[in-house]
Amino acid sequence: MQEFTIFPNKTIEILGMIFNLLFLFLMIHKKKSAWIYGIIGSTVSIYLFLLPEVKLYSEVILYSYYIIIGIYAWVSWSKEEKETNKIVIIEKNISYHLILLLFGSFLGFLLGFYFHQYTDANNPFLDASSTIFSFIATYLQAKKVLSSWLYWIFINLFTIYLYGIRGLDIYSMQMVIYAIFSFWGFYNWLKVYK
Repeated sequence: MQEFTIFPNKTIEILGMIFNLLFLFLMIHKKKSAWIYGIIGSTVSIYLFLLPEVKLYSEVILYSYYIIIGIYAWVSWSKEEKETNKIVIIEKNISYHLILLLFGSFLGFLLGFYFHQYTDANNPFLDASSTIFSFIATYLQAKKVLSSWLYWIFINLFTIYLYGIRGLDIYSMQMVIYAIFSFWGFYNWLKVYK
């Protein structure tokens, strides 16, 4: 009979997932404290993605960005909440999003090409695309743009595969939960927006 062992990276995955899910739950409810849990979860994730058996370098860049944007959003949301006593949801027009999609695709290709040529990164083009579009979605979420949730739905579905092929089963399951909850987040923010 084979004994079940939790390897250190699985423990790190579980810890990161807990903080990341707390972030998501609080974000759905427009709570600024979400950003604190996001910063902690991102720090744990950076360590995980740098492990020799994982090596998802674009994800390291992404989660470093999450820390920076988390600080920005915490300050921004705190200021708005102090001034208006609420968080206001906005939306952008279709041409704005088309430009973001084209720009994101171009940057994703460039970043993927760099990591393909100059590093030993695993799945550099997939990793880079996930990273760039997550940059965009996070920025939109920090700015309280309703359609940020639509970006997250597609990114989370895509990232299930990316994490799954690297053996990050727990983070892959986290992305399944994220995808489901992104629909809920969109619905909640849509009610507020209307």
